[in-house]
Amino acid sequence: MPKIAVIADDLTGANATSVLLTKQGFSAITYLNESKFISDTNKTADVISISTSSRGMGEKEAYEAVIKAVNKFAEEKVAVYSKRIDSTLRGNIGAEIKAMLDYLKDYTAITVPAYPASKRTCVKSAVYVNGLLLEETDAAKDTKTPVNCSNVCEIIKKQYNGAVTSITIDFVSKGVCFIKEKIISAKREGYRVIVIDAVNDEDIELIAQAVKETAVKVFPVDPGPFTAALARELLPKKNKKIFLAIGSVTELTKIQVDSLKKAHSALLAKINCRNLLTSEGFETELIKADELITKKINDCRIMGIIADSAEMINLKSESEKLNITQDELSGLISNRIAQIAKTIMDKLSNSIGGIYTSGGDITVAVLEASNADGIYIKNEVLPLAVYGSVIGGSYDNLLIITKGGLVGDEQALVECVNYMLLRI
Repeated sequence: MPKIAVIADDLTGANATSVLLTKQGFSAITYLNESKFISDTNKTADVISISTSSRGMGEKEAYEAVIKAVNKFAEEKVAVYSKRIDSTLRGNIGAEIKAMLDYLKDYTAITVPAYPASKRTCVKSAVYVNGLLLEETDAAKDTKTPVNCSNVCEIIKKQYNGAVTSITIDFVSKGVCFIKEKIISAKREGYRVIVIDAVNDEDIELIAQAVKETAVKVFPVDPGPFTAALARELLPKKNKKIFLAIGSVTELTKIQVDSLKKAHSALLAKINCRNLLTSEGFETELIKADELITKKINDCRIMGIIADSAEMINLKSESEKLNITQDELSGLISNRIAQIAKTIMDKLSNSIGGIYTSGGDITVAVLEASNADGIYIKNEVLPLAVYGSVIGGSYDNLLIITKGGLVGDEQALVECVNYMLLRI
């Protein structure tokens, strides 16, 4: 069941808002139209964005398209509805806001058209692009949906038959309490559409905080940044953790781990690989790592186990002592590191959002220990470091990044961890 439902007038807009939300750790899916979305098959996505392809439609068609799209969520417990609009106000903005209001009968539309990162600002309800009034830009010359007015309130009123009010940048700059009181006052006076100025991301954050404090049921109308800010305020942080299973003992791995500790608070239990050669030693290492990590689970988001580089093993001599091959000895060590990782992860399963493995043998051992079938590859974090999700087994669908021990520069582990943190 989605937490956030985005209704956009084109696919590009749906994607744009979804991307902003994925950067906050939400998983997102966008659909070409409402007929493609079947709620029963998409219970894992946090964000569902639907394109109505209504920007170039007639007013009545656009209204009906939005009604059809938002109706898809009738049986869902959606925390945040969003009406995504074009950053240059093209399309049927008034009609589509009206459709949302007619469907969400006790909601108020908070319209924040600013997109500071793209040089779109709003002052006294007028949108500026790179410092120019919207009507003076190329948007006014758009062949399909020209915009010859810069005032957001006036544009909305053309297709919306209700009253529209605004909160200017003067009030926004005074802070959360002033914005909050203005919203509550407008709601009390019967306004269901409120346009709010913003010139930078800090303004948008203040508006989102104020909306949260009002406890008024609202949906954002914006090009994306306000939706992202409001979701950040209204939805609890996932705060999932990353578990690291590092079997490589190369000098580069040590440097990468040192860099990670400088960048993040990371809890890593060192595993004495020599102790893994016996059953008694294995139990000792498992108990030691388990106690260290489970006792401090609430202290950090990054934790795991790492082979102690100070305990190098001569595979040839040790394999001869145990009367096994060097490959079998190496496999024994990898499998026992994987078993330690699995034992701890099983205890913390509700807290773990992703796993990072370093060393090819360790990756295979961790996957086999959980009876996984493989990895669904989604992207490349950096050359020879891949991102995806586990297929099958006890960690089915768990996010994973895997990298060789000799891959990347000193910041490679930091990059991998940062990449994962944005997605869990």
